[in-house]
Amino acid sequence: MGKCCSTFPEAPWATASAPHRGQRLALRAAQLLTEYAHQTLALPRVLLEIEADNAAGLSIARALDFRPTNDETEQVDGKGRAFVLHVWAHDAPVPR
Repeated sequence: MGKCCSTFPEAPWATASAPHRGQRLALRAAQLLTEYAHQTLALPRVLLEIEADNAAGLSIARALDFRPTNDETEQVDGKGRAFVLHVWAHDAPVPR
């Protein structure tokens, strides 16, 4: 987990295998985790770290009203390569 998020719980990520792609499973999972974080854990903010060229991840973030932050990007070495993660945030809805 990146510098920005080290004090918060981290959800593990998984990828959908080919037969399960296109079913919006990742979107639904991210939606459920975001709702759980806000409603059950009472976390005021949920953060995602997404590679700039991860079109699917960016699409999910936008669909769930996550917004890019001004937090520093993080250079990570993993998956056999180096990549840069950008931070996106979703703030808990304000009660009316």
